[in-house]
Amino acid sequence: MFLTLTVPHYAHDDLAQLLPDFSEALRSFWSRRAVKDALRRIGFAGSIRALEVTHGGNGWHPHTHYLLFVDGGSEVLDVFGDLYAQWAKVVAQYLGRQINGHGFTLERVGGSSDEGGTDEDAQQLARYVVKSLED
Repeated sequence: MFLTLTVPHYAHDDLAQLLPDFSEALRSFWSRRAVKDALRRIGFAGSIRALEVTHGGNGWHPHTHYLLFVDGGSEVLDVFGDLYAQWAKVVAQYLGRQINGHGFTLERVGGSSDEGGTDEDAQQLARYVVKSLED
């Protein structure tokens, strides 16, 4: 699965404060029992993480991408709501902001199209992750 986590960001944000707050939100998210339980339900085996910080019209934009390695039969819908709710809670707690549809995405990649993804999707994602690691 491919997971992206981010926070609302604004032109006036100071990266020196935004990034530590974002990091604390991430730490809290991954340590929550509800997150661990949701991942256990889908056969979570591990992950690869890439942190990106970009800058644009809305200021600094920290976000993380994760490749989540899970049991082959896992469905995104099995955990989407649980993980989304936990991310929303930690963003509110550590940054005092509310996420929207851009703050949390989770999609299945790899496998057959009947399973929600294709091998081509997985290969494209692998190239993206390798590019991120090289940057």
